[in-house]
Amino acid sequence: MGWKGTLRSVNAAIRAAERDAQRRHKQAVKEQISNDAAEAVTGWKEYTDNLVSVHTNLAESINWTSILNQPRPIEPKLNTHHLDAAQEQIKNYKPGFFDFLRGGQTRIVRRLNEALKEAPEQDRLDFETAHYEYLNALEEWEVDRNLADRLLAGDANAIKEVISEL
Repeated sequence: MGWKGTLRSVNAAIRAAERDAQRRHKQAVKEQISNDAAEAVTGWKEYTDNLVSVHTNLAESINWTSILNQPRPIEPKLNTHHLDAAQEQIKNYKPGFFDFLRGGQTRIVRRLNEALKEAPEQDRLDFETAHYEYLNALEEWEVDRNLADRLLAGDANAIKEVISEL
């Protein structure tokens, strides 16, 4: 075969590869369209199931009057549990025979005094944590109480909020 035959063979191979690439592209487009349609059908089914389930699957009933009448959360007070415990340990400490083996009385008394100095800080940290939890509970109580008040008054926006949260 001469150079012209080789050139025709190469051109034919290129055209065949292009046709194959076009065929694969068309097949990929068809698969993508099919997948998109399947996803759309699945999404529509989920949407209709959700619409129907809101009306047929009754959730546990919520007593909005009891939510409205719930008492306000109790604000925490600063406790001195750690300080009291440290003072009690110092007050009740009596050196014993084994204290000598554990480093002596002065070392143990120093450790107890350090615990006494750290106790107010630990009490303050406990109070801050309790106060943060109280603020969160208070905010949630106010939101729930406001929503219950609006629902019992027949506010349509409140009803929509409850349905969207479900």
